[in-house]
Amino acid sequence: HTIQPIDTPPVRSPLQVHTALAGLFQGKDIVEIGTRNGDGAMCFGRVTKSLVAIEADPAYCLHLRNRSHALGLAQVRGVC
Repeated sequence: HTIQPIDTPPVRSPLQVHTALAGLFQGKDIVEIGTRNGDGAMCFGRVTKSLVAIEADPAYCLHLRNRSHALGLAQVRGVC
């Protein structure tokens, strides 16, 4: 699956940053704080052992859960 970003810079990091970080996160347990729509979490979740995305906004958190489920990323967990 190709990850289609929802947020755009400067709201989130450029996708080039996500790609670079994904290489560092391969096979690791990662926590992302403030994920919004989960663009980073969806990218990172494809290569991590596990990813916990912490989001304060319930609407973003629900969207993150639905999005990770739709992409089959069982290792991504949203925490509100």
